Amino acid sequence: MPLYGDVALERAYQTVLELLRQFPIADVIAYPKLGKATMSMLEVLLAKNNIDLVQLTESAHEQTMRLCVEAFDHAETAVSSAACSVIDGLLTAAIECADAGRSQKLVELVQARPDITQHLLKTMLNIVLFEDRPNDWSFSRPLFCLMVLHREFALQYTSQIVQYQPVERRGDLIAALKDLLSSTELVLTTANRDAFTQALTHYRREVTAKNLILMVPSTQTLGAPVDIMKSTDTEAQEAMAE
Repeated sequence: MPLYGDVALERAYQTVLELLRQFPIADVIAYPKLGKATMSMLEVLLAKNNIDLVQLTESAHEQTMRLCVEAFDHAETAVSSAACSVIDGLLTAAIECADAGRSQKLVELVQARPDITQHLLKTMLNIVLFEDRPNDWSFSRPLFCLMVLHREFALQYTSQIVQYQPVERRGDLIAALKDLLSSTELVLTTANRDAFTQALTHYRREVTAKNLILMVPSTQTLGAPVDIMKSTDTEAQEAMAE
């Protein structure tokens, strides 16, 4: 809907989105200053107070997510944090609209492409579980939204992570992941977000204290999954013995 009956702003948004669609993904990393400027622009363009004004198309939505994933590996922490902020803003708006029963194009875009959000979930889990980054807080916010959307997928993927580890590390990892995944109810509230972020910080301390060096799963067959949420201390010991 035109703002104050003037279509100029709407056209400006559409022009930016069209330019974004032509943006080579690899340039986010290849040209650090360009990548930084692009993510800063997206963070403002897709801020909460703009979401209703920016009419994302399917191609623009997909391109935005791809740019954000690429920005995760940018040399500057601020750029990957901006990418997290963009994803968090879009997913938060989509979830809140869906929960309120409001029809919005963004909700349809997110629901129509679970492959995108599941890829984001795997990528972010790999980052927060296997890497030690200074901006884990930034990653925890959109990651919580993704787990709200795909709880079962998150449990399935973390069970694969456990199966991929050497047997002597599985018990400690199961305990750490269980604490993380059961830290709060997967309902989008500020309190639940904060509880999940705190649990992620605790997970990082546990992994560091126990010197757990973990391996990122490949696409190969990983064997029978482990039900992390139901695992007891005895079951964790059995997992180590397999």
